[in-house]
Amino acid sequence: MGTKSEKFKQIVMIVSLSLLIVSPLIIHPIITAKLEERKVYNKALLALEEPDYVVALRYFEKVADYKDSRKKMDAIYLEISKLVPEMIEKEMFYGGTYLYKYLSILSDVPKYEQQAQEMNEAAELAEAENLVEERAKLSVTVPYEGMFEKNIEFSSWGKPTEINKEHHYDSLTEERRVKHYKWVEKDELGRTRTIKSLMVQQGAVWGEPQVHQYYQNN
Repeated sequence: MGTKSEKFKQIVMIVSLSLLIVSPLIIHPIITAKLEERKVYNKALLALEEPDYVVALRYFEKVADYKDSRKKMDAIYLEISKLVPEMIEKEMFYGGTYLYKYLSILSDVPKYEQQAQEMNEAAELAEAENLVEERAKLSVTVPYEGMFEKNIEFSSWGKPTEINKEHHYDSLTEERRVKHYKWVEKDELGRTRTIKSLMVQQGAVWGEPQVHQYYQNN
């Protein structure tokens, strides 16, 4: 029969072996999680260098408690709050700018919520005024190659008489999809006087618009 000392040693050995087996199961996920945090944090830093504040914030939010992520986020909020007024002044409403995305981000931050609301109202007013000015310019502008499709109906040609799509349009790839715009003008007797036409591809006028005159005998 073993002594108490031998039994104690056996217990210690069993516990030690158990820890050796269990420890990797506990430690491995922790190490993996820390490595993932560092990876995400580094992605945020890279986005911040570009700078792409929207992407940087997305990553920092995922690791908000890692290192100085929260300080980085606060610095981004501050920078965005300075950028928005400049973007409104420069009329950066179109072309995929981040203006309204920035305003949405700031509106979710209590510190900037009121300021974001005021800047959003200013942006909407400025954009409306800009739209009126742009439409006024378009109304005396003849369609040209490269004009955005959305602006065609506001050009000096007005709304088209008809818009036809290329055969099997929906089954074609984006770069092969073509629309045909046509304007048919008639005289007081209903005779065709002028036919204007243009093609649209990938959201813009493709090629030079055409104008054909038809002369009728009286």
